[in-house]
Amino acid sequence: MVTIASISVSPDLLGGRLEFLKGGAFFLGLGITFALLYALPTGGARLTWAWIPSLVLLVMGVLISLSASGVMNTVWPLALIVAGIFLIYRAVARRT
Repeated sequence: MVTIASISVSPDLLGGRLEFLKGGAFFLGLGITFALLYALPTGGARLTWAWIPSLVLLVMGVLISLSASGVMNTVWPLALIVAGIFLIYRAVARRT
């Protein structure tokens, strides 16, 4: 509920300057919520399943925030180049 409230109130507080980050902030807030479900102690067994949606939502939130701010135009090609170099290295390392 805090995530939804902060997303709906943010345009009034920020004056619309960071309007493009609302989608990323929503997913980051949901990811943090699931991380808290995993981390906080419960009366019985630990909620170990909660780390999976937490990780997925946090990654989605970061990717949405990066793409909305325009940083992804630089990061995405670099990530593809690094992944390609890693794949080439791994293929060469297996032959030796």
